[in-house]
Amino acid sequence: MAPLGIRQTAVTLAPAWIEREFQYWHLLALPLGLEEIPLDDAEVSGLVQIGLHDAISLAAGDRTEAPARYLIRSGDSREYQDATLTRDDLVPGYLDEDSDRLYLRLFVAAHRYLQGEHDRLFW
Repeated sequence: MAPLGIRQTAVTLAPAWIEREFQYWHLLALPLGLEEIPLDDAEVSGLVQIGLHDAISLAAGDRTEAPARYLIRSGDSREYQDATLTRDDLVPGYLDEDSDRLYLRLFVAAHRYLQGEHDRLFW
């Protein structure tokens, strides 16, 4: 596991409700296929598998869609679909140039890690 850093956020969800978080981000190389990944956490309703170069291009705004494989969980059942992931499917605040461009930073860090650079991946 490679630590990437700590992201501090504050979001106003309602006038009297401000959510403040310290998010600890790590990379974990997982040599498993989508079908092999355990989903023990009830909060996880699905996963998306996409090529890393496609992910970087989507996050950078160089393309608007890319082929993807979806795992959708409903209770104890799993469904798999080949489909298209678009920029519109991604969380806008993680793409914004005015924000911290979290997706792009994560995908570039993953690329660097897979190229053998395991030190100083933080942002």
